[in-house]
Amino acid sequence: MKPDVRPILRAAQEAGVPSDRCLLIGDTPTDIEAAEKAGTPTIGYAKRESRVHELGAVGADVVVESIALLAEAAGALQLDSQ
Repeated sequence: MKPDVRPILRAAQEAGVPSDRCLLIGDTPTDIEAAEKAGTPTIGYAKRESRVHELGAVGADVVVESIALLAEAAGALQLDSQ
């Protein structure tokens, strides 16, 4: 159950990369909280306008309201330079 960090850590391990080099895109506060515990950067996807503040308040690195903005948001996080 979220915000259980184990699925994130396992996915990173199976991908062969540290969790801080992964990216989690989540649409709930518990998604963001779990990623934060794993040290994983996050993009909050606010399907509803009311979620914009909520996802930002729990620590999403970036919040977008459109799937079309996901690639741009991911690029802004510059995961390759970390």
